[in-house]
Amino acid sequence: MSDVSDVIPAVALPRVPVVGGGSFPVHRIYCVGRNFADHAREMGAAVPAADDRGRPMFFSKPADAIVVGHDDAIPYPPATANLHHEVELVVAIGRDAPAGELAVADADALVYGYAVGLDLTRRDLQAAAKDKGAKQAPTVLTQAGAPQLTAEQIVANSDANIERIKKELNLTPEQEKNWAGFNSAMHYLGHNGADRLNLRIARAQRDPPDDIIEQMRNEAQFLNDRAVDQRGVADAAEPLFASLDDKQKQIFINEMVRLSHERGLD
Repeated sequence: MSDVSDVIPAVALPRVPVVGGGSFPVHRIYCVGRNFADHAREMGAAVPAADDRGRPMFFSKPADAIVVGHDDAIPYPPATANLHHEVELVVAIGRDAPAGELAVADADALVYGYAVGLDLTRRDLQAAAKDKGAKQAPTVLTQAGAPQLTAEQIVANSDANIERIKKELNLTPEQEKNWAGFNSAMHYLGHNGADRLNLRIARAQRDPPDDIIEQMRNEAQFLNDRAVDQRGVADAAEPLFASLDDKQKQIFINEMVRLSHERGLD
């Protein structure tokens, strides 16, 4: 039997104490941005009109970013002169949502409780990174400007999509046998897409902007690589789709059509 023991100590699941006793285990942290106009004004950002704001920005943080039990001091990297603090509303989700789209009226039933959080940001370094990104935002051949998603966001979106699709399909044990191949193909599509994005940006910064022939060759290679990954997803989806009932097939179709329009899986 092969040795499957951990080669380094496993990190314990972060837990937050609950008023009245017990603790809440933290699995993931999802954050919402661009949803508070007053904060945008405070940060000196332009606030778009109400009908032009679009969707809020969602991003995630690792669960072990939570600091619990430091009553006197919170250690942080010293390379900052402006550690910005913000009070946040924390919503603790205690139950999984059922398959399908969740009705607004049913959302409260998933909430375990609420808390007050203190979010810390190295604001001067963040501002410097934003300024550098604004000055050096690369343009790639098939996009009008800098990519709207980072490689990290593509990976996070891909993994979340896979998890959501499986939950919505509510597979039987027999159907589960066809899930592993599809799961793997979707995983590689998202993660390879992130790698391609990083490579596209690097080449856009490297190549002279007037070297259109080289850009065309690079773009052809990117499109070919993406097509190979997408073909892999289609091949892996075939046995899974054949095993689904009519309701599950419609859910699967809707998800695939929606994902085909999202840049996060390009």
